[in-house]
Amino acid sequence: VMAAIHEPGPEGDSRNYHVHLLMTTRVVGANGMGVKVRVLDDKVSGPMEVAKLREWVAVATNQHLVGAGFEDRVDHRTLGEQAG
Repeated sequence: VMAAIHEPGPEGDSRNYHVHLLMTTRVVGANGMGVKVRVLDDKVSGPMEVAKLREWVAVATNQHLVGAGFEDRVDHRTLGEQAG
């Protein structure tokens, strides 16, 4: 996984610190990279899989923040979902 951490832009919401996580879509095994997983290409299952991955990352991140004694938490939902 590669992480790209971004600060808020000068014209944007000053709270909008966020990260983009880039993950392979290939099977990773003992012999390295394997075949590409196609479940994310499906117009129905793809967005649902991505939403579940985002939620899983948020849960794991928040568990580690608690364990490290931080009060901050991350939210996997889009800003629109959070506002609603």
